Amino acid sequence: MKLLLLLLMTITLALSSERKILLGSYANNLNASKALIQANDLVEKDALLKRLINVNSLEIKKEKIGNYYAITISYLKTYTQLFRTLKAFSKYYHGAYVLPPYKEEIANKEKLPSEKETMSKKEILYKTTIKIRIVEKG
Repeated sequence: MKLLLLLLMTITLALSSERKILLGSYANNLNASKALIQANDLVEKDALLKRLINVNSLEIKKEKIGNYYAITISYLKTYTQLFRTLKAFSKYYHGAYVLPPYKEEIANKEKLPSEKETMSKKEILYKTTIKIRIVEKG
């Protein structure tokens, strides 16, 4: 049973892409930069976090995901690293979680039209009425 579980975990890890831990997300670049500085200061003060980052060659960085800026921990290669790091950072970041692999297509979805681009119900009704009258006369 243990061998089967180990084999299943190995295959899952081999097929999965790099995972990241999201510490926080911010609406603008300035707030994200401040949060990145705070996260790096926290790592310098906490011996466990500093050891996890250095031993596992992890990186805390700011990256843009869609319309937001996120502070992430990257280069987590194993599930052991992932969960140990998540547990250690959860002490300070209660909302930290494992970020699923990010797909570029999510960020490039078509934007919804603005209010100026959409017609109101009255405008649609008016244009439809005019078309009907033109057809009746023609």
